[in-house]
Amino acid sequence: MSDLIPPTSTMKMLERSLDLMAQRHQVLLGNVANEETPRFKAKDLEFQSVLASIGKPGTGALPVSTTDAAPHPRHFPLPGQADGTSPPVLKELPRTSFGLDGNTVSIEKTMAALHDNSTLYSAASQILSRKYQGLLAAIRG
Repeated sequence: MSDLIPPTSTMKMLERSLDLMAQRHQVLLGNVANEETPRFKAKDLEFQSVLASIGKPGTGALPVSTTDAAPHPRHFPLPGQADGTSPPVLKELPRTSFGLDGNTVSIEKTMAALHDNSTLYSAASQILSRKYQGLLAAIRG
């Protein structure tokens, strides 16, 4: 995004939401890919509490758990910084299927979660797109 047009708080929240939903999608796709893997434990990204904390006063940037990312002013801050929010948590899902191989992936629930996440992503991206279209219309006059 251009530094000439400062983003609104709604735009920042939508951008961060899209990032988190993309991360969650990757985790859920990993579950689908490992449906037949013995002893694989299904996982999900818990980020609802992080999204809820964005709207709280005093919370600025949203941390995202990454692997030793190089510090850069435009990167998300790493966890442990004093910004008042917590990073999204990768959690194991409770066992819902009772397969003999110890795999806990429920393909039906995972596909439903993928569909919900995809719908939310689509809605957030359309809203953000309309925000930018509004800015563009205002600039063009």
